[in-house]
Amino acid sequence: MQTTPFDAPPLSQLVYRLLGPVIVWLLVSWVVTDLLYPGYWLARPSRISAVAFDPDGWIRLYRDLAANLNHPPGICRADAELRDVESDLCQEFKTLLWERKVLAFTPWVGLWVFLLLRFWIFISYYQHAAARIRKGQYKFEGQLLPATKSSSFDRFYCLIPVRVLLPNQKILIASLGTQSSWGSRGKGRVKAKKGQAVQVYEMGNPFFGKRYLAVPDLSHVAIVRGS
Repeated sequence: MQTTPFDAPPLSQLVYRLLGPVIVWLLVSWVVTDLLYPGYWLARPSRISAVAFDPDGWIRLYRDLAANLNHPPGICRADAELRDVESDLCQEFKTLLWERKVLAFTPWVGLWVFLLLRFWIFISYYQHAAARIRKGQYKFEGQLLPATKSSSFDRFYCLIPVRVLLPNQKILIASLGTQSSWGSRGKGRVKAKKGQAVQVYEMGNPFFGKRYLAVPDLSHVAIVRGS
């Protein structure tokens, strides 16, 4: 099967670039939790005086939640016969437990959903690019020029922005996969050079703009035959 510079998404680069957003998300979650727990989120309206920052709020939240889960009140056992007062107390405990679960797990669920979507979008784009390259569905041919200023699109997909000189002498801005980056070396990599022949693929309109991928001429890309 023919290999392309987009067969192996640079997941290590993606993980490195996600460290910043993940740290920011955790810091924001910590600050919000310390503002809301326990003085505001779980207090009765008549007892709320002001939102105050408690640097130990997050720790207290998980400690209290663990205590509630491991040692629930005896009156809240499923087989217990409850009087009206005990039933009200048990219902209040269940509400308290639910509120603590929401506050404790929401940041982690949000972070997990964000990471899953980010990896899915990233890998799907590389798979789509690799499939199109294998079919030879390129739009232009040209010569590779030096890299240019990076855009949000290139940073999002860990690509390298380059310029391509077309046969009509027009210059097109495209993106180069990291597997064919400038001066890259190593097994399975393609070293892109100035003036090298490239094929330019149109990749639709992500991020509200037409984008192009520059791929070194397939005659210079390794061919691997599967069994």
